[in-house]
Amino acid sequence: MSIDALDPNDSAVFVNEDSIAFFDGSASGDTGLINTGGIQSGEPNQVTGISALENSGVIIGEGTLVFPRDTDSKAVRLIGPEQTLVNAADGLIETNYRFGVLSRGGQTFELENDGIIRGGDDALRIEQDAVVVNRGTIESLGTYNLHQLGPGATADGITAFASVSDGSARSRLGFELLNEAGGVITGPRSAVFVSGYVGEIENLGTITGATSGIIAQSAESVS
Repeated sequence: MSIDALDPNDSAVFVNEDSIAFFDGSASGDTGLINTGGIQSGEPNQVTGISALENSGVIIGEGTLVFPRDTDSKAVRLIGPEQTLVNAADGLIETNYRFGVLSRGGQTFELENDGIIRGGDDALRIEQDAVVVNRGTIESLGTYNLHQLGPGATADGITAFASVSDGSARSRLGFELLNEAGGVITGPRSAVFVSGYVGEIENLGTITGATSGIIAQSAESVS
């Protein structure tokens, strides 16, 4: 898989080389973001309102989340039918709130990760057809306390959950994960949690979780 690079000369692509508090593409009219600078503040939601992100900088949501305040807090929230994320080797996406990256409400999601993605709950939360290639680190910090079950009790490195926002099931979503040599995926519950998908996981790196490396729940087929 190779994700097409964003064009910095495209009027719909914002290029950030500075230090800013947050970025909302839906407010600025941009659909893509190239970040080589820093996006960081004391709030959880740093980047949202875009369908495509190239990050070689730092995107961090800081603070302490007390459930149920903003239960979908995230460092990066992608929107649109086709969503893509390239996190370069020196790229960092992190929050100790809930999700490092949330991909929801579209049709497809593609990720190439050579850097670091961390979340207080799931580092990467996906709710649509997805292809993930990891050569870096995808890690749940286990700081999020869902339903007061205890910090990290439901936290995974990657969660691929075939649902829509009202909780109803969507059938036969596809999930493909290639964890290449040197790639690390880890979480306090599991490294990879797959629910309701048909897909394939190929591991040439490290996949570890305190309970299980991989959990497949109500999945038609995950090999």
